[in-house]
Amino acid sequence: MKFHPLSQLLLTVVICFACTTVKADDVPIGQQTIALPASWKFSIDPGNKGFSSGWQKSSFNDGGWQLMKVPDNWDLHNEYANYRGKGWYRTRFLVPSLQGKRAILAFGEVGNSYKVYFNDSLVASILCGDFTQDFDVTSLCKQGAQNQLSVEVDNSLSWGAYWNWGGIRRPVSLQLRNAVYIERQEIIANPDLTKGTATILTAVFVRNASKEDKKIVLAQQLSKGSSGVASISHSFVAKAGTTSKFILEQFLPSEKVSLWHFDFPHLYSSHLDLKEAGKIAFQHKDRFGIRKIELDGYQFKLNGESIRLAGYNWVADDRTTGSTLPEHRYKEDIDMMKEAGANMARLSHRPLPKDVMDYLDEKGFLVLAEYNNWPDYMNDRTSAAKGFATKFIQQNFNHPSIFGWSVGNENGNLKEYPEVNNYVASIIPYIKKNLDSSRLVTYVSHTADYQANDAAQFCDVLMINKYGGYSKGVDELKKRYPGKAVFMSEYGSHVDNLIYDTPDKTIFKSLMVDGISKKENLFGYSLWTFNDYRSAYQVPNPATTTPLHQNRQWGIIDNYRNKKRAYGQMRKFYAPVAGFHVNQDREANDKISLTLVVHPRAKLDVLSYVLRGYRIRIRGKNQQGQVENIEDHLLQEIHPGADQIVQSFKDLLPNKVWYNVSLISPTGYAVLDTTIHLQVPGKPTVVDYIKSATAARVVFEKDEMATEYILKYSSGDKVTSLPATIDHYAEVSGLAADKDYKLWVVGKNGLGEGPASDVMDFTPKAGYAILPPVIWLAEAGDNC
Repeated sequence: MKFHPLSQLLLTVVICFACTTVKADDVPIGQQTIALPASWKFSIDPGNKGFSSGWQKSSFNDGGWQLMKVPDNWDLHNEYANYRGKGWYRTRFLVPSLQGKRAILAFGEVGNSYKVYFNDSLVASILCGDFTQDFDVTSLCKQGAQNQLSVEVDNSLSWGAYWNWGGIRRPVSLQLRNAVYIERQEIIANPDLTKGTATILTAVFVRNASKEDKKIVLAQQLSKGSSGVASISHSFVAKAGTTSKFILEQFLPSEKVSLWHFDFPHLYSSHLDLKEAGKIAFQHKDRFGIRKIELDGYQFKLNGESIRLAGYNWVADDRTTGSTLPEHRYKEDIDMMKEAGANMARLSHRPLPKDVMDYLDEKGFLVLAEYNNWPDYMNDRTSAAKGFATKFIQQNFNHPSIFGWSVGNENGNLKEYPEVNNYVASIIPYIKKNLDSSRLVTYVSHTADYQANDAAQFCDVLMINKYGGYSKGVDELKKRYPGKAVFMSEYGSHVDNLIYDTPDKTIFKSLMVDGISKKENLFGYSLWTFNDYRSAYQVPNPATTTPLHQNRQWGIIDNYRNKKRAYGQMRKFYAPVAGFHVNQDREANDKISLTLVVHPRAKLDVLSYVLRGYRIRIRGKNQQGQVENIEDHLLQEIHPGADQIVQSFKDLLPNKVWYNVSLISPTGYAVLDTTIHLQVPGKPTVVDYIKSATAARVVFEKDEMATEYILKYSSGDKVTSLPATIDHYAEVSGLAADKDYKLWVVGKNGLGEGPASDVMDFTPKAGYAILPPVIWLAEAGDNC
């Protein structure tokens, strides 16, 4: 048996303790959040017997059930790794005296359909759990006593190539709110680009859960950072037993306006006080940005400037944390996308939690936000479609990163989905009239360039997925939809391009869309995908079906966040400048001179936009291993089509290990860099040496001085060098039995090869011993 090189042996030991205490944290006035136990009782239900067996009831004895963390995905556990079906969660917690407050169960995302039972009563049956949900359980609460919460989760509702992670993906809490409270606010910030001013319109949704009308005052404070910029206060009447919508309008003079841009992601906050009888009864706060998105013919404009976008499709999960998206996962992914040149991202194909969207806002992305729809609900008859759109847009309304909503992906083949036109033709006007008139609304087609009467006709902008035939497809769209701008929402070529292999061997043979960047009707494209992802998707073509290890390896980083060679390719391809070259010279005094040549993008390049606030940073590493900032030079404003920029840096000392020259974005990312090595790499440290019958693997510690590593071996006087690798190991196979070999590793950089590692001896012996799986990631478990 031959192991696939990306197979992984992962042993995780988790020790769980039952949570018996409930933590209560005071948050803004009028609301108290009670965190529920960290571990719940859990059992799968493959026979669909849970409800008939009373698993939803308080009286049910779940003593034999195992503990499962919340949030978590059950498919992260070996015994449920491939389980699709129903799983039950049960927990008990103390509800204090409500004293007139409302008790709200606040759910994050659940994978995927679920039913909520509270104290034996069915509270809700949710078709799609990708959205946040609040459930008012006030009338069902046992005050001052233990209360039973049971949740039946079903992850069998699935559509698409990504993994449908099962379980309660995000935290669940009990929120105690005053009877009159703010459900949400929706902020539309309209800048006047001529005057530099802005109008801030805020729709405030107030729930009055009491039995009588209430006179309230809504006070709004707008702030940027710690500084207030405007405030307003108005009186309203909140009708009993309803949710009322109230409008607040504020004006910001030009000196108070800083526009949100992906290079300058300025954020404001709207703080609301709801007052009753002169006292604050409830508080609510959201962030927002002031920016203008518009289409002008084929041009996509941000704040009045034509920009062209390039980015990635992001499948936001990994193999060790699933779709729970802990902070380290989403921040690392977003940071790596920015460093790889992205100024946009497509969220494929589900909504993301608020903290993730907040980070996208902060770091500067333009986002196409998308929710998937299932074929059964892609029509203009079912209420589910409008329900998906409503939940999706309401929970994401205030994020300035979102430039458009997508109502589905690859729904458009009329032979398979004859009602898709009715769906798209009805859902887009519904969104614009009832949910959000301030953004573009579209759906992602893979048929618009060849299918007559395609649903793309109803969209504000053409979103097309193409895998080959790029130039012809874009030209055909221009003929079929004259005057309509095109964004290539997916592109890739994995039959003859990226291959299922290690990061070292994964490289693009071509960049696929580099020949179409100057099409006037195309304003950008996003690669499928940024990261590898788990999948069970199978197709007849062995080149594109998912291997048995379930890693769909279409990304420029792998499932364990190792950068592939393709990452470096895309970083250069998506760079905000067309060229970035550094020449090194020795001066007469033996000091070093560096000359930097920057070639701006052409006007019709993808990507291209005006570069403001970019700078050149030069760092040097001394012999003691300390990294110092040598230069920090602000570049002039760079417009697409401008002449090249030449910048010299003289009198640099030669006593450094290396100099690194970086192009730094205003958000602090090194989007391009070149390292001038003044020393070869040091001696590699071997951490493991593994032998089989006729093969050997050397695992070594990576060193920043080395860009690649070379495994060499000899038998007698003949020395053989293997191709250089960027992986953390190198291996040789096919060696002759009973022959003596010597193996060693050297590091390599732009200056040359460094000294060899310790030499290892190997005399292969005929037999069936094979090398074990490669370990690509080792990480700590909980509390260990």
